[in-house]
Amino acid sequence: MIARRYLSREEWDIMNNNLQEAKQMVGGNRKEAVRLANEALETGLELIGATGVEDRLQPGVSETLESLAAAGIKVC
Repeated sequence: MIARRYLSREEWDIMNNNLQEAKQMVGGNRKEAVRLANEALETGLELIGATGVEDRLQPGVSETLESLAAAGIKVC
């Protein structure tokens, strides 16, 4: 997925600090702290588009693509 979110400089500084602090943690909570920091940054996004790589279709993918097209979502 490709999405965006506009942040003020102050919002960016706070979120970036939180992420950097989480990445520098030592111990078992580091992975969870990084996940939570990323999750906070990845909320309220505006969907711009989606992309993928060509691959063999897994079960159910054809039906999903048909549903997206039926909903008016362009699938290339």
